[in-house]
Amino acid sequence: MTRTHSRPTGGLLGLVAGLVLSAGTLHAASHSVELPEPEVVIPIDHQSGHVGVDVYIDGKGPYLFQVDTYASIGACIDDDLAHELELPVVGTVLNNDGRNTHTRNVVNIGSIQLGDATFGDVRTLVDDYDWIGTRKGRKVSGLLGFALFEELLLTFDYPGSRLVLSRERIAADDPHSVAFRVDSGAPDIHLDIGGEQQLVGIDTGHGGALSLRLEDVEELSLHDEPVRIGQARTVYTTYDIYGARLAAPLKLAQHRIHDLDVTFSEGSTRALMGYGLLADYVVSFDQRSRRVRFLLPEAPADP
Repeated sequence: MTRTHSRPTGGLLGLVAGLVLSAGTLHAASHSVELPEPEVVIPIDHQSGHVGVDVYIDGKGPYLFQVDTYASIGACIDDDLAHELELPVVGTVLNNDGRNTHTRNVVNIGSIQLGDATFGDVRTLVDDYDWIGTRKGRKVSGLLGFALFEELLLTFDYPGSRLVLSRERIAADDPHSVAFRVDSGAPDIHLDIGGEQQLVGIDTGHGGALSLRLEDVEELSLHDEPVRIGQARTVYTTYDIYGARLAAPLKLAQHRIHDLDVTFSEGSTRALMGYGLLADYVVSFDQRSRRVRFLLPEAPADP
């Protein structure tokens, strides 16, 4: 049964984590995964609109990393920490934030420990993440990307403030799931907005609800004209953003969302959904079956 869900987002967070779209050679680099239990649960801090976790690098840490599904590679590490840990440079790669491309070093990390899960021999991009700032006084030292979890079921339980890793699968006939594409190495789905299909990336590193291209304004039914509400930035770019509210409902799997606050940015090449839309859901990605599931927590039973 279709469940109606209405959630105003309260606008866009001023800062969004950067898109990291890497060259295919880095994405294709293999790494090992060890789960000591069928299910590994990791506490997350997402009050900032981004998913923060504690990570150990080659046994040292903990360091604060963000889990970013639109970082298509396995991991990215801040240049200061890479220098401190004396990680060996094994090559270079072209890195693109959706607008600009730069050449960055690649290092090899022997082990990344996330809760009780261990990822071994991870090729990792090096970049400067000082622009992200701090979370509760701690510097963000890097990103864990989508490719790191390619053999696992990756679940963002936002209401429960936890990340869950397992080897379970999402069935093709699961009514709460939809298929996703990975053309760029990151997950994109077809989203129904007022009966119109829009290809949208699912970006857990994006603080807003739904970010669209400025040219999409003419194709959508809005309550009012978009107005400039501030700026956001990616790894290499700062840009103006405009806000409006959808007049047409948005369909996400079996959920319908009404009166959603959305943003538009000039020069953007892709639409993205982020924290403002995902925060009510338990969102699971199964890269082996190319499906993503959106569940709303069950309301507690009356005593």
